Amino acid sequence: FWLGEEKTDVCIPRASLQGADKAKQNQRICLWAAPPGTQDWSMLTSFRVGGSETMGLRLCIPNQGQIQLKVTPAQSCGVDLVGYQSLPESFGVEGGDEHGHVHSEHCGHAHAMEVDDAAPSKKRKAEEEAAKAQKQQKSEKEEKKKAAEAKEKERAAAAKREAEAKAKEEAAKKAKAEAAAAAQKEAKPRAEPDFISSKKFTGSKPGYVFKKDKKGLGYYKDVPPKVAAKGGKKSAADQWADSVVQQQQWRKGPGGIKMRDAVVGKGADTPRRGRRVTVHYTGKLMNGKQFDSSVGRAPFTFT
Repeated sequence: FWLGEEKTDVCIPRASLQGADKAKQNQRICLWAAPPGTQDWSMLTSFRVGGSETMGLRLCIPNQGQIQLKVTPAQSCGVDLVGYQSLPESFGVEGGDEHGHVHSEHCGHAHAMEVDDAAPSKKRKAEEEAAKAQKQQKSEKEEKKKAAEAKEKERAAAAKREAEAKAKEEAAKKAKAEAAAAAQKEAKPRAEPDFISSKKFTGSKPGYVFKKDKKGLGYYKDVPPKVAAKGGKKSAADQWADSVVQQQQWRKGPGGIKMRDAVVGKGADTPRRGRRVTVHYTGKLMNGKQFDSSVGRAPFTFT
């Protein structure tokens, strides 16, 4: 280090960050020193972005001395060094030693001591106050967010309880209606079928008659016959009784033929054996189907 043509010592009492706005908040920046041509690095001091950005040093570099410095992390920001030269006797500085030099403590040794900044700048105070206000604003915002989330959670829980209560009430109403319908169904008398199919008689059944009818062989519900009023249409019971009477009027003839008189004559002259008679006839099967008749054509004559 030189001042004019005279060789002097250099003292560096203070170091400050340069370009700290490009670094991350609260990032630690370190200043290192090492003898020239070596890797024996020693940390002189450290800075904190947004906090301790100016630090005091007690660094003295003797006349014609050399030192290498570096900042870590690399390419984070720079460091400004503030120092002075101790003046020679020719400058007439008062307070120097017999040679006119002004030295800091431990002059001639490259070392540093980290100290608190006793007089922070207005910029630093403003930055600290802004950071404090930002932190408080962030805290208030988080508190409001938590309160809103708690309120929303309580609203959702209340809605869920209301929905569960409503669903429970609906389920109770449905169960009550189903129970009432089941009770009504049990109280209602069971309708008995009119016909029970059966290929053979398996014993008497109360209220049923075993027979073969329109629906086939099986048990038919026994319906009491209805008696027709006098002069009215014959009931089923009367018609059945008439058919039985008619069947009893049939009589067997030669060869197993069955015959009956549709109208009984009242004439006194009845035919005798060997006499020739002329008659009309109608032939029908037992199911009532007609297979021959002389009615509408010439009568039948035989002896």
